Amino acid sequence: MRTTSLLLLTITATLLVETQTQSSFVRWLDRQYEVVRRGFLKGLLRTGSASKRGIVSGSQSNSATRSTTFLNATQQEDRPKGTSLRATSQYFNNKFQEPVPEDIPFPCDTQPGYPGARSATRPNSVHRLRVGDIDVIGAMGDSLTAGSGSAAANVVEVSIENRGMSWSGGGESTWREYLTLPNILKEFNPSLIGYAVKDSLGSQKNSQFNVAEPMAITSDMPFQAELLVKRMRSDKRVDYENDWKMVTIMIGSNDFCSHMCYMKNFSMTPKLHKDNLIKALDYLRDNMPRTIVNLVAPPQLQKIQELKGKPAICFLLNEVECPCMFGLRWQHLKENFTEIIREVQEIDIELAASRNYNSKDDFAVVGHTFLTRASVPNKRTAGGNVTDFSFLSEDCFHFTQKTQALSASSLWNSLLEPVGNKSFAIMETPLARFLCPTPDHPFIYTAANSVTR
Repeated sequence: MRTTSLLLLTITATLLVETQTQSSFVRWLDRQYEVVRRGFLKGLLRTGSASKRGIVSGSQSNSATRSTTFLNATQQEDRPKGTSLRATSQYFNNKFQEPVPEDIPFPCDTQPGYPGARSATRPNSVHRLRVGDIDVIGAMGDSLTAGSGSAAANVVEVSIENRGMSWSGGGESTWREYLTLPNILKEFNPSLIGYAVKDSLGSQKNSQFNVAEPMAITSDMPFQAELLVKRMRSDKRVDYENDWKMVTIMIGSNDFCSHMCYMKNFSMTPKLHKDNLIKALDYLRDNMPRTIVNLVAPPQLQKIQELKGKPAICFLLNEVECPCMFGLRWQHLKENFTEIIREVQEIDIELAASRNYNSKDDFAVVGHTFLTRASVPNKRTAGGNVTDFSFLSEDCFHFTQKTQALSASSLWNSLLEPVGNKSFAIMETPLARFLCPTPDHPFIYTAANSVTR
């Protein structure tokens, strides 16, 4: 009911945007959204025990089915024969990556004996781990990791979780159609398991080990860590003690968007972020052997405020999804909030470098910075430079499939860059820069093996 109410507010915004003045309607929407948001969060708390048992209510399951059916129905129109509709680059205003033809080989050589290939014998140290040695993949985070709206053709479909396209936790199709970290790793180890295989809720089987949830904040990370451990341990495909696992975490956007401005003391946000992230990382370290964790610092949301030529509906949707950054009542704190995001980004990198997570042979955390300075590219039009909205979903906030691919490519490259020399940029084309393991350094970089002797 509360999810429906939130959706109805979004639809109402769509219908009324042409008949209401922006300022008055945004204030009204801000008040209404907060009522629904708080009610929705209370509902999540009450159903938390069911989520921990992996239970999906009939209404949730049916809702996901209806959403997916609706999505598939809309995608049947004008489908090119013999092609995947969602992979057609012109579809949805160029919001999908360009499909890679079959006659173009994978950029790296994956054959036995080459640097990225699986080790002859399973390594005993995370610091001597090759990309081909990864057996199991997992992902934690929020809607950006759940893939919300990546294939959306309208604002209603932004609520659909396109997990199979998720940059860090999706493995639908192949890298030629959807460039994701799992789809890249599958080229080195076709037996990789754990990636989401299609659109699904986080509590459904198809989500696999992608346990990210829309609206999640950092305080949800300890629970997601516990859930991930539980799923892996109970999966008969996983040799829990011996398989090498890779888990990617990115969290913070909802803390910035819809949480910190309602706190009595918003300056506590960085400390709370750090405390909860430590709980999650400690749990993974102590309960998930043979694991390398990618801790990806969240994007600077100030960049979303700088979009040029934003459609009117997006002003309203941004107000709904991210009131702290876009709500009129909080604009006087804009600089404070931007600084808080910078502090959180720094905390993530500091935690990843901590000896607490890099002193064991079977566990390591690696920090990644490629999203910290990311901005949405512009394009030239007759009226001047405007934001290229093909990189953003219909709400001008979530990732399109193309941006999922860019994030995946950037994370992949970052795995092969030394700690302390990671990229601070995200590319505009997924395969414009694609690193490969080298004979000089065939291993995934960690703090320990990045030291030059």
